[in-house]
Amino acid sequence: MLPSEVIGKITAAPGCWIVVCVIIRPVGSLTSSSTREI
Repeated sequence: MLPSEVIGKITAAPGCWIVVCVIIRPVGSLTSSSTREI
């Protein structure tokens, strides 16, 4: 799954934003070079 697809599902599911934010924090640090910081 591409990062853009993940972001699209995240924006479509505001209810999961809280859980996703917790996951994106550590993952974002590892993939900060491929994805833009939120």
